[in-house]
Amino acid sequence: MAEKFSDLTRHRFTKFHPTHTTSTEKQLKFLEEQLIFKDGDIMEDEEDLILDIIHLLSSKDLRVKKLVYLYLSLVRSGNSDKMEHATNSILQDLADANALVRRTVLRSLSELRMSSPVLNGILPSAIMTGLDDSSPNVRCIALDAIIQINQVNEDASRVSNDAFESMLKKTKLMITNDTDPSVVVRSLECLAVCKCENKIIQDSLSLLLDRLTILDDSLAVSVLNRANLSLCCRSLKEDEVYALLNKLDPLKSLSVDYLKAIQTMCLMYSVSANVNDVKKEIVKQITMAMLSLYTMSNQDVKYILLCSLHTIASLESCAISDLFENEVRHFLLLSSDCTDVMIKKLEILRFCLTHHTAELILSNVRVYLHKSHWRNVVETAFKTFEDLHVFLPEKCNNVLTMLLHSATNAVLDPLVLCVYRIYFKYLPSDCNYSLPPQLLSALMKCYKHLNQNSSKCSFWWVMCVGSDISHSKQLSMIIKDEIVTSFSNDNLSSSTFHHCILTSTVKLFLKWPKTFVNQLKSLFSTVLTLHEHCSLKDQGKRYYKLLKQNRSLLEKLVESSIKMKLPSESKTIMTNNLNSLSQVSVPV
Repeated sequence: MAEKFSDLTRHRFTKFHPTHTTSTEKQLKFLEEQLIFKDGDIMEDEEDLILDIIHLLSSKDLRVKKLVYLYLSLVRSGNSDKMEHATNSILQDLADANALVRRTVLRSLSELRMSSPVLNGILPSAIMTGLDDSSPNVRCIALDAIIQINQVNEDASRVSNDAFESMLKKTKLMITNDTDPSVVVRSLECLAVCKCENKIIQDSLSLLLDRLTILDDSLAVSVLNRANLSLCCRSLKEDEVYALLNKLDPLKSLSVDYLKAIQTMCLMYSVSANVNDVKKEIVKQITMAMLSLYTMSNQDVKYILLCSLHTIASLESCAISDLFENEVRHFLLLSSDCTDVMIKKLEILRFCLTHHTAELILSNVRVYLHKSHWRNVVETAFKTFEDLHVFLPEKCNNVLTMLLHSATNAVLDPLVLCVYRIYFKYLPSDCNYSLPPQLLSALMKCYKHLNQNSSKCSFWWVMCVGSDISHSKQLSMIIKDEIVTSFSNDNLSSSTFHHCILTSTVKLFLKWPKTFVNQLKSLFSTVLTLHEHCSLKDQGKRYYKLLKQNRSLLEKLVESSIKMKLPSESKTIMTNNLNSLSQVSVPV
C-alpha cells in the first residue's frame, strides 16, 4: 500500500510541468502540492522536476518566489548541480527593488540544508550585501544569517573562516554606524552568540554605550531597553564590569532624560550581576534615584517606575528592605491612582512590611478591601492583608469580621479565600491556633452569598478544622441545603466542589456523628448510585468501606487532615449511627 501511494505521489509530481508562461494561480497550486509531499530528499525521477521549480524563480509574483525558496530550503539531499541553475535568479533577487524579495532570498540561502559549492560561494557576498542594505529588516535578516551560519559551521563549514571573520568585523561596525535601534541590538546579539569571549562582549557593549551619546533620546532608550532584555552580561569579569559601569554612570543623570536614565540604571544592574558588592551598591543607587524621580512623575511614568522597583524588590529584597521601610509613604494607595498603579503599589507594600510600618499600611490598605468595582485591586489588597496578619493578627481578625458583615457579594469570594489562606498559614507551626468564634459565625452567615466554588471549598476546609460544637447545627443545615441544590442533578459531575462536600460531610460526621448522620446517609444514597467510572462514586465507596470496616484508619486520616483530635464521645455515637448507614444500598 505504501509503494502504491509512493507511485501515486511520483505520478502527481511529474504529471504537470509548469513554465514561466503558466498562470500564477496554477504555479502556486503546483508549488503547494510539492511542499505538501516534500519529505526532504529528491527522488531519482524528481531530478527534472527541481529544474522546473527553479525556473519559477523568474516569476515576478512574490508569492511564487517565496514558495520556491521555501521548497529549496527544505531539500536536504540530491544532485547539487541542479541547484546551481538557481544562481543567476538568486543574484538578481538579491538586487531586487522589493525589500521583501531581498529578505526572502537571503533567509533561504542561510537556511539551505543541501550542500552546494556554488551557492555556498555566493553566500558570504550575499550576507555582506545584506548588511549594507537600505532596509533595516534586510539588515536584521543578514545578521540572523550570520547566527545561522555559526550554528551550521559546527558540523560542516559553509563559509571560510576568513569570510566569517569579515562578517563579524562588519557586524561590529554596525553597532557604531547603524541608525536603527533594532539593527544595533541585533548586531550586539550576533556578536554575543557567535563570539562568546568576554572581550568581544565588553567591546561590543562599550561601542553601544559610546553610541548612546550620538543617538537621539528615543533611539537611545529603545537600544538600552532591548539590550537590557536580550543581552546576557553574566560572562563579564570584574574589571570589565567596572569599565562598563564607568561609561554608564554619566547616562543615569535624571536631568538628561528620565526614561533614558531608568533604562541605564537597569542595564547597570544587569552588568553588575557577577559582582555582589557592586551590585548591592548599585541597587541602592537605582532605588534612591527612582524614588526621587517618582515624586515628580505622572501616572504613566509612575507605573514604569513601580514595575522596575517591584522587580528590584523581588530580586534584591535584603539589599533594599531598609530603604523601602523608610520610603513607605511613596507606596501608600491614593484614590487618584489608576488601577495598574494601585496593584503595583500593593505588591511593593508587601516588601515594606515591618513591625514599624504595619499599622500605617493596614490603615491604608483596609479602605480598598471592599472596593468591589476594582476587582483586581481588591484581590491584590487581600494578598497584602494576609502578610499584615502576621504582624497584627488581632486587628486583622477584627477587620475580617467587620468585612464579613458588611462586604458586598462581589468582595465575599476573595475575602473567604483570604481567611482560608491566613488560617492554614498558621496550622503547620501552631496546631492549637484557632480563629475567633465571632469570625467563624460571620463566615457561616455569608456562605449563601458566595459565587465561586473555590471560595466555597475554602469555607468547608476552614469549618472542618476550626469549628466547634456550637457551630455544628448551623453547619448541618448548610450541608443539607447544599445536598439538595448541588446533588440533585441527574448529570452530576465529579467536580472538586462535589468532592469537597463529600469529604467535609464525612469529616464532620466523625466529629459530631449525632448531628451529621442524616446528611451523610442522604449523601451516600445519592453518590453511591451514580454511573460507573465516576470519581465521585469511587470516593464515596472508599469512605463507606472505611466507615464500615476500618474506622480507626479513617479517624487517623481525618485527624491528620484537620489537625485536631476527634471528640472522644463521638466514637460511641458513631458506632450506633453506623448501623443506620447499613440501610443504604451500596453496590460495593
